[in-house]
Amino acid sequence: MSFIRTAFAASISIGMLTTSASADGIYYGVGIGVSDAESDPILFTTNTSGATFGTLGGTLGYRWDKGGHFWGTEANLDFGLGADFDDDVTGMSCKTSANGPYYCSQTGTLRLRGLVGTEVGKDLELFGTLGLAAISGDAADNPTTQDPAVNVGLTVGVGLQKQVGKNIHRIELIYDDLSSARTKPVDHPSVYSPEYKAISLNYTLIFGRK
Repeated sequence: MSFIRTAFAASISIGMLTTSASADGIYYGVGIGVSDAESDPILFTTNTSGATFGTLGGTLGYRWDKGGHFWGTEANLDFGLGADFDDDVTGMSCKTSANGPYYCSQTGTLRLRGLVGTEVGKDLELFGTLGLAAISGDAADNPTTQDPAVNVGLTVGVGLQKQVGKNIHRIELIYDDLSSARTKPVDHPSVYSPEYKAISLNYTLIFGRK
């Protein structure tokens, strides 16, 4: 749990920094992306599950500007599109031929994070993010059955965004390391601890910044 405490402390620190900046206001946006995810069952087997899938997302945040720099806090939610996992060794669908208590699908990933960025060109900004994230989906509890599952952990990202007219176009690379299982099936509570990790490339259109 140390990584969760670290991310939480970092998010608070970023929030404290923003109090000295001039408020710039709320923003929101919609986006699409692609994620490459892997789930490790930790116990029983060396098999892992994985999938590459599209996402549809939404973003809501608050930003402060000061000079050529900015800070912010943000919530980001991505829904998986066709996010059905296969066993990486056998190639079989996790939903019908699972080889461990790993994730078989991703329903959604929620990120709560701080941002800090700076201008790097005309209407162009470079930024980084750090915060907490949670993934919900279905994880195998037997070779052919799954239970709803939730994992939490750390999320980090880096990206570029450019003002075009009244909107911002954002491209971001995100890494989620969600290693803490928060759900425990009744039948196997002591050994159920799947990990979930993903690299995502997201495009977000942010509306009405000016």
